[in-house]
Amino acid sequence: MPIQAKKDSGLKDGLRLRRGIYHFRFMYHGKLKTGSTGCRDLRSAKAYLLKLRSALALESIDVRTTSKATFQEAFDLYLKVQAPRLAARTVRLFRSNHQHHWSHFQDAPLKDMQMHLDELFPRLVAKMKPGSQRLVFARLRSVLELARKRGLHNTPLEYPTIDVPRDPKQVLSEEQVEVFFTHVDRIGSLHAQIMIRSLFYLGLRVSEAQRLHWDDYDEDEMTYRIDERQKNGKILYLPVLPEMAEWFAKQPRKKGELMCPGRWGRHNTRYTDLVVKAASKSMGLEVPMTHHRLRASLSTSLLRRGVPLAVVQRILRHADPATTTKYYWEEGLQDMREGLMVLSKVNGLPLDEGRHVS
Repeated sequence: MPIQAKKDSGLKDGLRLRRGIYHFRFMYHGKLKTGSTGCRDLRSAKAYLLKLRSALALESIDVRTTSKATFQEAFDLYLKVQAPRLAARTVRLFRSNHQHHWSHFQDAPLKDMQMHLDELFPRLVAKMKPGSQRLVFARLRSVLELARKRGLHNTPLEYPTIDVPRDPKQVLSEEQVEVFFTHVDRIGSLHAQIMIRSLFYLGLRVSEAQRLHWDDYDEDEMTYRIDERQKNGKILYLPVLPEMAEWFAKQPRKKGELMCPGRWGRHNTRYTDLVVKAASKSMGLEVPMTHHRLRASLSTSLLRRGVPLAVVQRILRHADPATTTKYYWEEGLQDMREGLMVLSKVNGLPLDEGRHVS
């Protein structure tokens, strides 16, 4: 059974306990490395720290420049360095791309890669959508750029620019959100109701909703702690609305446990996905809602109410405000109409009564 420390501790073996979470702090090649392990027990924290030190050691390997280096060597180097820090699904996607799209030039010298890039693009256009094309080239670029940084080649490469058409996606108005939750309450269990509501009222990602934990919820301060170790290594605190606090109160508080535990730990994504899709169908939506579109509904509602973009960006925890406006703000004809109506009320005159200046 993992050993869990209850009190904050000083720095020992590069680890320090703060508010139930182990953080690391050590020097590496003259640079200070700090961050959160996201682990609550000492054994897991030590395993995470060992994995991190191993990844840093691999990054410092000096690869000598050679004109005979092949793409296969670059791909092997990428997996060796980056695979420990990538999700298992991402590694599988890299291997799948290598097998289906990059295998015909795996033995080609890296100095000749521009020719193969030019040949790959029309072949992908014939059988893939623009979004999939861009992902394949983004992964290929990351492999080749790492190889260039490590000295396997120094050939400048040009990658195709792929424009992906973006259609407006489903977002719910504030009135629709209330109706949507009534269908969720009728279909889903109490755990599903709490987890789905946290996506909208707290702006959580679905993975964070699965890990809702009593130790992260401060009932007195009305805050919820988010561990963003996988994103930027920071610990953030979100305000909890009274509507969300009422739903938390429907569960018996158990220190050290998940708010919504499954039979074998936390619930998987399918647990709430089925409820979201069933509620969308029951509501009569043409395009079913998803977990992420609830976050988009939150940001769209806040921006329409005049909440500053910087505040919405912080609630959603985006590093770049462009991400908030590009993917989490669905403007429509009514929004544009209301924006232009500002002009029609200047000096109390509608637009068609204004004086024309020649």
